Amino acid sequence: MQLSTDDILLLLGILSLVFLLILLFNLIFVSVSLRRILRRADTVTKQVEQVVLKPISIADATVDWMSHLLEGGKDKSARKKAAKKKA
Repeated sequence: MQLSTDDILLLLGILSLVFLLILLFNLIFVSVSLRRILRRADTVTKQVEQVVLKPISIADATVDWMSHLLEGGKDKSARKKAAKKKA
């Protein structure tokens, strides 16, 4: 049995379609895996951000508290000086 060129071209066309379907099927699995990996990376990034920002926010709150405390002390001393000048 001899194969003609039309038979060989038909076989090659069918094989290329099968390989294309296999490629598309694998691309679906790869894209789903990438979505899972990216979702996990996003979760890890948020956790790291929380760990880094928590001490910074505590330091910021402490600085704000100290500045309000010092500003409040300045206001009180300024009031006392003004009251002494009036008296």
